[in-house]
Amino acid sequence: MANKIYFRWFVLGLLWLLLLFCPWWLWLIVALGLSFKFSYYLEMLGPALWYDIVFGLASADRFGTPFVMTFAVLIMVWSVEQIKKILIFYQ
Repeated sequence: MANKIYFRWFVLGLLWLLLLFCPWWLWLIVALGLSFKFSYYLEMLGPALWYDIVFGLASADRFGTPFVMTFAVLIMVWSVEQIKKILIFYQ
């Protein structure tokens, strides 16, 4: 159990590095893959919120909010959990 927690923290650190040094779309694809690997991978909300605060839109131009990445990650986590309920090899 403790190994899983340490591995999740390690992967979160790698996700932060990916967010800082790679394009936003690559980070989002890797985060999608990690949400299939881990159950309720909500750790990616922190980097998404930080990305929106630092690199996000200065005004609410798109979709009426500057937090587009954060809402996309929230929808992605919920969608992946719903898909994992349907898939047979996750049961």
